[in-house]
Amino acid sequence: MPKRGGDFLGTILRAGMRGLDNVREVVVETGKQGKIQLDLTLLRRRRRDILADLGAATAKLAEAGRIDEHSFPELGGLLSRLEVVDQEIAGAQEKAGGQRAADADADADADEEYDR
Repeated sequence: MPKRGGDFLGTILRAGMRGLDNVREVVVETGKQGKIQLDLTLLRRRRRDILADLGAATAKLAEAGRIDEHSFPELGGLLSRLEVVDQEIAGAQEKAGGQRAADADADADADEEYDR
């Protein structure tokens, strides 16, 4: 009779181990999918940052007169919208008073980054 009890206990242990193996596989697969999603999110963020840098460089070139709306008509609306926002920022900075100098310094630092 002890043999039968041992077989029963062994069966339960084997079933439990198979269950743990299944759980482990699910956890590993879920972890892989999570890493893929995280990598994808980080790549999208990098792309967005690069596009922002590209836009800033384009705006700077337009401001310097090196590109214009006639040569690149698809930029016309965007450059006009940027100009409007820049004017709104300037107006808000005038109202804010002291903030203007601090923001100008920050903008100058950012411009240096695009000059490299």
